[in-house]
Amino acid sequence: MDKINEVLNKPYNYVWSGRGGNDWLARAKLDDGTNLSIDFSRAPDLTRWFISFERDGDMRATGQGDQFRIFATVVAATQDWWKQQVELNKERHPEERAREIIFTAESPGTDKEAIASRIRLYDRFARRFARSIGKIVARDDSKYEAIWHIKSPKLIKKK
Repeated sequence: MDKINEVLNKPYNYVWSGRGGNDWLARAKLDDGTNLSIDFSRAPDLTRWFISFERDGDMRATGQGDQFRIFATVVAATQDWWKQQVELNKERHPEERAREIIFTAESPGTDKEAIASRIRLYDRFARRFARSIGKIVARDDSKYEAIWHIKSPKLIKKK
């Protein structure tokens, strides 16, 4: 566990190549020369944001390794993005303020342990991030993916 926390505290350096409006994009060059892109896209309703990331254009688990440092970079960029959203929300009309953050993990093949490991990592990030911004997490699971919703406690519907 300590080794995971240590790696998660060493993200790659990233730069914002697009920032503002409805789409934000952070990029990082990984040690193996591949590229990491982290995309923050606002939904048409203007209150929901979708976070996705890809390594050299592939959103699936690639099996190339370095997943913890990559995820640490996604976490760092997400925290940076959120701080900027808090400031922008002060200027936005209440109906346009960020209220929900959504991200997904597709089930990478049939390796149940790999799927469970990825979901545990995403759960840990979602809970930690949600707590840090005063929100809570709800997760929806299907056979093919898990979907995390980070939002205000009063916006989470009880099942």
